[in-house]
Amino acid sequence: MFEQGVSNAEIARAVGVCAESVRRWRRVWETGGVSALRRRAATGRPPKLDDAQVEAVRAALIRGAQAHGFEAGLWTLERVGEVVTRVTGMVLSRASVWRARTAEQDWLTLERLPAYAPELNPVELLWSSLKKRELANLADVTDATEQGIHRINANPRLPWSFLAHTGLTIHPPHPPNLRKDQ
Repeated sequence: MFEQGVSNAEIARAVGVCAESVRRWRRVWETGGVSALRRRAATGRPPKLDDAQVEAVRAALIRGAQAHGFEAGLWTLERVGEVVTRVTGMVLSRASVWRARTAEQDWLTLERLPAYAPELNPVELLWSSLKKRELANLADVTDATEQGIHRINANPRLPWSFLAHTGLTIHPPHPPNLRKDQ
């Protein structure tokens, strides 16, 4: 796609990543060619759990939270961490539990965002829209905020347009309660 002159934004949409990732890939490609883009062996600390332990944890999680003595059938990071410790004897950090739990979700893609990137945050775009219109004159903040909320509620596609503006995606692409004809 780089060789064909496809833009970073188009590649990002096609591959399902943020434009910053594509920019980084393009820089690597420009300096080292296609071979520089190939996946390298992982560096850093080796994983705490081996493949057999990961499979044992996965099997335990598939049985459900209630099978492990939890009242509700929902998984929390703490509960997953407890099961990991029971099954493997290893205590993992919350971040490690989160990575392990999300890695097995084929419908979920985690994007690493810059520390502060308001142009990639749909909530920031929403607030920016409110501040430029209803909150531009702060004489009556309460009424202006209420007006803005009504404007946003009247157009359920508006928050989704802010998400689309960031180039990020959510799967499914439309919320279940928002039909395409709305």
